[in-house]
Amino acid sequence: MTMKISDPQFLLHKSGKYEMSFEISDEKEKAGDATINYYGWLASNGAWIIQEINSTNGTYRYIAGLSAYVANFTARESLTYSLFSAITIGE
Repeated sequence: MTMKISDPQFLLHKSGKYEMSFEISDEKEKAGDATINYYGWLASNGAWIIQEINSTNGTYRYIAGLSAYVANFTARESLTYSLFSAITIGE
C-alpha cells in the first residue's frame, strides 16, 4: 500500500537520516478538559509519537520516543510537548 501524506491514519516523520511512518494507536481526551486531546502514533519498530491537540488555542504539540510507549501514553498529561519540527527520533 502506498502511503499518502494526507492519509489521516498515517504520520510521516523524518529526522536526520531516519524516516518512519506511524499509524494511529490511541486517542484520549484530557481528564476534565474536553478541549485537549491526545493521539498516540506507533511505528513498526516500536518508535512512537504522542500528539497533543488543544482546540481552544489551535495548537498541535508532540513528543517522541523509541520505546516504552504504553508508559508514556499513560503519563501523557504530564509530558512536555514541542513543535513537530523540534522532535527527534533515533538520533
